[in-house]
Amino acid sequence: MELHELKSIWKEISEEHLPQKQVASSEIRKMLKGKTQNAVSKINRSIQLEGGLMIAMILAFSLNSLFGSLNLFEKSLSAVIMLMCLGFSALYWVKYRRINQIEIHTHNLKTSLEQLIGILDSFFTFYKSISYYLIPFSYLIGFLYGFSLASDGDMLETLMRWEVLLLSLLMSVLVIALYWPVCKWFSKKLYGNYLDELKNCLQELEEVPV
Repeated sequence: MELHELKSIWKEISEEHLPQKQVASSEIRKMLKGKTQNAVSKINRSIQLEGGLMIAMILAFSLNSLFGSLNLFEKSLSAVIMLMCLGFSALYWVKYRRINQIEIHTHNLKTSLEQLIGILDSFFTFYKSISYYLIPFSYLIGFLYGFSLASDGDMLETLMRWEVLLLSLLMSVLVIALYWPVCKWFSKKLYGNYLDELKNCLQELEEVPV
């Protein structure tokens, strides 16, 4: 039986059929609890996926710094990238723990949903902001790191050539212009859609009679 069918049942039942009304209300709460747990599990999966990617990048750059033939400039850029990945990893870990400390039960479903939505709203807002603002900086770091690895001679002298500067500028504008909408879509897919699901669950729960 679908959720909207159950909601129609308790709306149609009169006051003299209170036991049936309470049963329908209980079933709706159980279904909303299941939808909440499903949304939380998908959010957990997204956090684990991104957190695992950050750890993999830290390991990769650490090994490259230790065993690769990098100069001081390249090692410095590697350290900056690792610090950024470490910061994101810490953020994911804190949010993951806070989310999973909330116990989801039928009797406290409204409180649980309000707590989850509060945590995820702040996380999603910060996640989008930091992603957008870090795009130019991340691209610059990645570009310099790759350019340094590919450069055989004096990197600074090569960068100062007008054709290299022009090409770098055009690529920067193109990458940032393409990445912003992709980043918005990706963050919505990973977290935004499930946050909307939780908000819908809370709205539906508030329509269920006590």
